[in-house]
Amino acid sequence: MGVRSESVEGEGTTIILEFPLYLSQAEKLVIDRRHEVLARAITALAASSRQDLYQVTHDVGGSIGFYTFTEESRLILDFSQWLNSGIVLNKIEVENRRQSILAILKLRLDSLLEREVDE
Repeated sequence: MGVRSESVEGEGTTIILEFPLYLSQAEKLVIDRRHEVLARAITALAASSRQDLYQVTHDVGGSIGFYTFTEESRLILDFSQWLNSGIVLNKIEVENRRQSILAILKLRLDSLLEREVDE
């Protein structure tokens, strides 16, 4: 921990405390596993049959949300709700939505992997 102070006569004193940033073991595990979890989600979504797609999207959306992929999780869970809405679904539209989500997830994975290489 570091302590600094800056003082200007007539204006006051600023005291600056610097604390080291430590990640908990759980936070380290989450960060270390993010790309693996995302890669598994992509594989599961790509490989699932149309009949299993609702369950897969439900499971994948929840699991990647835990790993801080909040926007992607919401997108997948919205897709899951739409699949389970009870309306008659057009096979082409289902596949187009699946492919759009897969493209977004792949871009996110590429971004994570590039960041790891840069660090």
